[in-house]
Amino acid sequence: MDTIQLNISKQQFVGLIQSMPEKDRLKIFDRLRKSLFVCRFNRLLKSTRTDELSLEDIPREVEAVRKERYEGQKNRLWRVVIDINIFISVEIRIWVHRHTNSHETANELRFVG
Repeated sequence: MDTIQLNISKQQFVGLIQSMPEKDRLKIFDRLRKSLFVCRFNRLLKSTRTDELSLEDIPREVEAVRKERYEGQKNRLWRVVIDINIFISVEIRIWVHRHTNSHETANELRFVG
């Protein structure tokens, strides 16, 4: 492949790209996207590099976060179950009070609920 070197301005370069068929512009876009991804990814790796976290620490940190989230979910589920039980208990008491005259029947219904 022969190489030609031209000195053109950015505006001229953009103009050349815009005058190309869409198929050719997509090829150029794809190559730029791939090359920029590598550059940006390497920059990200350099910016996040730390000596504070080792490969041995990562699984421990992951497990700690998972445990914390699991405990949070478990606590939320228990609160929902308790709220539902309180609601059902109140509803049963209201129903029993409205529909029964017998104190024994009310106790039986509360026991079942």
